[in-house]
Amino acid sequence: MTTKVKHPDRLGEQVNNILTNRDSWDQETWHSPCGTTHSIAGHGQIAAGKQMNSSTCEADAREWYGLTPLDAMWLFGAGRTLPELYEFARLALAGEPYFDVNGYTRDGFERDGFNRDYNRDVDSLPLLNIAALAR
Repeated sequence: MTTKVKHPDRLGEQVNNILTNRDSWDQETWHSPCGTTHSIAGHGQIAAGKQMNSSTCEADAREWYGLTPLDAMWLFGAGRTLPELYEFARLALAGEPYFDVNGYTRDGFERDGFNRDYNRDVDSLPLLNIAALAR
C-alpha cells in the first residue's frame, strides 16, 4: 500500500538538483567510484548529511525522503528514468500517491510492467515549484 511521501520537498529538491546538473546523476549506481555521480538515493544520502556508503544508501535515503519500503524500491530502481523520478516527485509534492493501494498507477500499470507514456524529452522538464506544490 502506498502512502504519502513524508518529505516531498526533499525529493523535489533533489530532482531539481538533477535537472540543473544532469552530470551528477546516474541511476545505475548509488555513488560512482569517483564520487561525482549518484542515483536519486545517493543524492538523498548525501543531502541527509550521511557519508557516501553503498551499504546504507537505500536505508538512509528512504528515511530522509520519508518513503515506504515499496516506494523506495521502485524509485531507487536502476532502470528508473528522469521523467519517472520527476512525475513521482511532482505527485508527492501535490500530496498524491504515485501508486494506488493496489500498487497500480492511475493509468492502470503495475510496478513491474510499468510503461506509462511519459514525456521522454528530459530537456523540456521544468523545475518543480516546491513552494507552490507542497501542502
